[in-house]
Amino acid sequence: MKIKITKSLAHRVTVSAAALSVAMFMIGCATIVSGGKQEVALKSKPSNADVVVTNQKGEIVFRGKTPITLTLPTSAGFAQPEDYTVQYSHSGFAPKTVHLGVGVNGWFFANFISWEFPGMIVDMATGAAYKLQSESDVSLGHE
Repeated sequence: MKIKITKSLAHRVTVSAAALSVAMFMIGCATIVSGGKQEVALKSKPSNADVVVTNQKGEIVFRGKTPITLTLPTSAGFAQPEDYTVQYSHSGFAPKTVHLGVGVNGWFFANFISWEFPGMIVDMATGAAYKLQSESDVSLGHE
């Protein structure tokens, strides 16, 4: 069986290959694997503590009770990791404030290995280049 390649077929294949190449070139490794949001578990001893989460601008992004798992954005803007503070309180116990740690997502470095420099920009723009501490578990002391 012989396949006849026409100009129309060759054009479609070329356009499809070019579009696929551009799409692959413009996607960052960390964006594909983890995206720009992350789940963070907030726990306390005793449980049922009041919890308030604020971002680096001082805006309250969550108010509720422990235990809870939240999905939080990892970025505050291009190439700027988000920074969160968590305040725990419970009647009869001393309040406690902790900082959620943030670091570089390991998948971001895959862009270097694959020479995906535009992917680095995509990861920084989406926030996927950053990774939040996945859990905050505090023990509140008696007042």
